[in-house]
Order: sequence, then C-alpha cells, then structure tokens
Amino acid sequence: MSGEGTVEIEISVGDQVLESEVRARAVSEWRRAVHAQGKVPDGEPALEVRGRDEPWTLHVVGRVVDAD
Repeated sequence: MSGEGTVEIEISVGDQVLESEVRARAVSEWRRAVHAQGKVPDGEPALEVRGRDEPWTLHVVGRVVDAD
C-alpha cells in the first residue's frame, strides 16, 4: 500500500477502558503498528470503546501517510 490510508487496531482492555494510561498505551501501540507498515501518523488517532460486556475493546483508527 502506498500513499495515504488508515491504520486500525483493536485492544481488549476489560474494565480499565476509561483510564488515561490505557488510552495512552493504545495510542502507543497504534503508532508502533503505523511505523511497522512504513507509514507515519497524519494527526492523532480516534479512540472508540466497543462492546457492552467485559472485556471491552478499544478501537483505534487514524490517518497515515508514507514515511518517505
């Protein structure tokens, strides 16, 4: 894949989903996934809590561009 796009990850976080350190860890893992694909973030990713029962999933998606 070249040019622009999005990178999306999901993290199961249980009942800790609202804690700021969990959100910071999710963004950090997203950034690692972005760099692993040879991309760089184009702004901050969006975080969305999914699921009604534990474990909840933190869905992280954001725009990326080529690292070149």
